[in-house]
Amino acid sequence: MRNSGLVISMCLAFPLLSCWNQEEYEWRDLKGGTDCFVVLFHEAVEPREIFEFLQKKTNSSTPHPSGGYYPRDGIAGFVSHRVQGHAGYEICFAPAVTAENRAAILDDMAGASLVYGIYENVDPAEIVLE
Repeated sequence: MRNSGLVISMCLAFPLLSCWNQEEYEWRDLKGGTDCFVVLFHEAVEPREIFEFLQKKTNSSTPHPSGGYYPRDGIAGFVSHRVQGHAGYEICFAPAVTAENRAAILDDMAGASLVYGIYENVDPAEIVLE
């Protein structure tokens, strides 16, 4: 009887432990980028909208052999963050980014209606929203 309780507990716990929400834990390799900015989205923006926005703004049109696309010229990678209830991403530029690519990436994102704000050269934990 004692072993049956353990088996039942494991059967109940396994489905809970095996669930993983990809949208909540996105991560990308930064490939040495240290010059970064943070883009925050309005609170009402859905995760799917953010995903599609990032695909359009950070990917090139060159397919990657293992799926997806290579990053846009000038982008090393990005990491998801939450800042005071806003979904956001810290996006790092590649070490060899040109001034033109850097400006184009920032301008391209800044004009989007779902973007709350863009913060340059700041750690996401240091951002204070009013």
